[in-house]
Amino acid sequence: MALPASGTLSLNEIHIEAGGTTATEAGINDADIRGLISKSSGVEMSFNEWYGASSVLTLAAQSNTIVSNLSFASITATTPSFAAGDIAIVTIWSLDTANVPAPSLPTGFTSISTATATGFVSNKGGNTYYYHRMRTCYKVLEAGDTSITSTA
Repeated sequence: MALPASGTLSLNEIHIEAGGTTATEAGINDADIRGLISKSSGVEMSFNEWYGASSVLTLAAQSNTIVSNLSFASITATTPSFAAGDIAIVTIWSLDTANVPAPSLPTGFTSISTATATGFVSNKGGNTYYYHRMRTCYKVLEAGDTSITSTA
């Protein structure tokens, strides 16, 4: 819960919002307390800077879905309105009738997981095998990141 937007504000209230325990020792220059308002150690601060501060992380999600042919050489998604410092979490998957590797890791991304599955679909002509490959990855976006490209 955020600190009050006005009125009396105590160091104890700020300490609790930063994750501390009530009535325990705290200082205005403690890292967790400064972190609520993104201040460096030893800089000048005023109590009114903590009005409305919150330790709760607010997440906003955007999505962009691209459908491709069963086999693809490269696939690109644009980042709708992300900014530098945002975290992009991407899941890329391919469905193919050939046993191919998981989609490549886009440049600058860190892999979280890969998954594979196989199966078959029965039809009048017999069984068609399919191979599902998936990769999930993330990146802290930098200025100028406008698209994400993966290759098969």
